[in-house]
Amino acid sequence: MPRRRDRGSSGTRFITRLESANHGLYFEARITYGWQRVPEQGPLLYGDEVARSLLRDLASRICADYPVLLNREAQDAVNAELGQPICGDPRLEVTGRVRLSVADHTVAIARRRVEAAEQQRLAEAAETARLEILRERLLDQHLGPVWWVDRYADLQFATGDPKQKTKSVLDAYELIADLLRRTDPERRADDEMAALRARASELLATLEDPATRKRAGNLLEAMVATFTSPVEGTSDGNDEL
Repeated sequence: MPRRRDRGSSGTRFITRLESANHGLYFEARITYGWQRVPEQGPLLYGDEVARSLLRDLASRICADYPVLLNREAQDAVNAELGQPICGDPRLEVTGRVRLSVADHTVAIARRRVEAAEQQRLAEAAETARLEILRERLLDQHLGPVWWVDRYADLQFATGDPKQKTKSVLDAYELIADLLRRTDPERRADDEMAALRARASELLATLEDPATRKRAGNLLEAMVATFTSPVEGTSDGNDEL
């Protein structure tokens, strides 16, 4: 039967891996600790194992909030907690200190992720800015119709009656411009309008896509159905461009 110990050496160490806020990326943790038994709280045969479990659990919870590139900040946060007595198990009190490090290949992966996320953020910001400019053009009462007709000039003079096709182009413009005015976020902010604004943004992006632009003639009537049905309450939400 193992001999009972009432305290652990203050210089005891162990090494473990702690997952960071970056999924799948880990801190390397070297934890130095000590513990002492609390009298009259029940038998304690393996104090070191209990102490390590408590330290690892606490450090894991803290490190999970920090990306690996914030190694120093994570280390300071963990040490602020480990420096206080840990009493998760009433049979003993544990204190410790951690030194966190991150492997070079892990740092490289984390940096690539940051760069990719930043590129994605910039691309989305540029797309948002482009769509806002497009919205402003469409809502301009003087230049909007001219810009729209000019954009689809080839469509109007393709096969078929130019007069009828020009009327279709202008009707489509009026429909879109009217919807954009009615879904202005400064006028209404309820769920229905949010859904309509999402449809408007999606359609504007579709109209700007070169592949979609080639099929603009076939899309005009589908656009009418897409934008009128949600407002009139007759659509099941499955309209497709």
